[in-house]
Amino acid sequence: MNKKFPKWILFLAIPCVLAAAGYFALMQYYKVNIPYGTWVNDMYCTGFTYDEVADQLLMSDDTAVKILVTDCHGKVHVVHPEKDLYTVSYEEPLKEAISAFGAVGLFTEKSVYVEPVITLDKVKWEQYVESLDLFKAEEPVTASRMTIVETDTGFELRDGLEHTLEKEKALQVIAEAMEQGIEQLSLVDTGCYYTPDYDEADKAVIAEFEALQAFCSKLNMPLTIQGETAYTVDSSVLKGWILKDKDGTYAYGKGGVLLLDEAKVKAYAQTISNEVTTYWGKPWQFVAHDGKAIEVEAGNYGRKLKTNNLSTAIINAFYAGDSAAYEMEFTFYPEGAKEVEYGAGYGDSYVEVDIEGQHVYVYINGELVLDSPCVTGDVLKNRLTPTGVFYIEYKQRNRTLRGEDYATPVSYWMHFYNHCGFHDANWRRKFGENIYLNDGSHGCVNMPPAKAKEMYGIVYSGMPVIVY
Repeated sequence: MNKKFPKWILFLAIPCVLAAAGYFALMQYYKVNIPYGTWVNDMYCTGFTYDEVADQLLMSDDTAVKILVTDCHGKVHVVHPEKDLYTVSYEEPLKEAISAFGAVGLFTEKSVYVEPVITLDKVKWEQYVESLDLFKAEEPVTASRMTIVETDTGFELRDGLEHTLEKEKALQVIAEAMEQGIEQLSLVDTGCYYTPDYDEADKAVIAEFEALQAFCSKLNMPLTIQGETAYTVDSSVLKGWILKDKDGTYAYGKGGVLLLDEAKVKAYAQTISNEVTTYWGKPWQFVAHDGKAIEVEAGNYGRKLKTNNLSTAIINAFYAGDSAAYEMEFTFYPEGAKEVEYGAGYGDSYVEVDIEGQHVYVYINGELVLDSPCVTGDVLKNRLTPTGVFYIEYKQRNRTLRGEDYATPVSYWMHFYNHCGFHDANWRRKFGENIYLNDGSHGCVNMPPAKAKEMYGIVYSGMPVIVY
């Protein structure tokens, strides 16, 4: 006996079949059309096809493909191709963004933002890039060879391939960055430059460079005068002190250490001495009584650098690797010159002798306290008064000045250099003018007796005397 088919099953099955059919139809519809409640890039798109929305997005697209490419020198190149070099598409990213919501997304409100896919025209792209300065500036690839270059501050190691661009790789990297929407790119960070393999010759050059670096980094030694740095012994100086063999190559000691050329250290100390020594050293800059700036040759006044002490201190510091500051030592002439601008100046108390003007000026603390006409050494007989910066060595009353053909008593004697000094000349009736040209002294500075007496009471031992 046949059983009847239960009607309740039929009642359940029909709605399920209809629901499944409806869902299937809906899914087929949403394969082509945008689901319910969908906003794309702030545009309501429900019911529109994917193609329609993609076209609409494309119409409003203002995408400008541009990338900033930084090369190995830090220079930034703007890569900004025209629009005919690439295509822009929204369809695929649009489908991917919406499908990510799954079945739930068919019945809920949602908002998505999509970026376009950029596809370069390979042929046009390569032609464009070829025209960029970025590639024009690159030199052709050469064989790897390390070289050492001397600079103002020491030495540099240069690699023949260090800044050589791998063109094909750079083209690929930039193109990929363009298509991915990357806005900035470093060719160094992306490995677009050649990395050479060093041969034995290169390794030898690298080893020598390391030895040079070790040598030049031994000292950074300030050389001071009264605590102020006047010179510094650093890599810029040390690079010139490396001992060389007769063939011109660097000389090495034990352990592959470069050797110090001590003769060059002594020459360096002498060079400094020539610049800072004022005792029979460099000329003096002097402002005369009339305000004119003149140059006066050096004399026996000032300071003299203790050159041997300096070179010895530098050599010892080099071997010890000690960069402590070194206060340069001087001998002062006279000893009191140390108190007058540390022997580098004549101060504001001094005697000025203007030979052409045949006049003497005495200054104390910057004030003119005495001036007098005078008669200096006889030009015609070549008994010239020495010029330079000297000092009053001593003064004496009632002295007899003696020479080959004379013995002359004077009341006031103020010696400043060799056999020359200031003194009274009571045998003369006139002073100044051009008397010195053919009736001058034996080299001394003759003065009227009254002026010589006054000057004797003013000047003192060690007082600078500037004769020009």
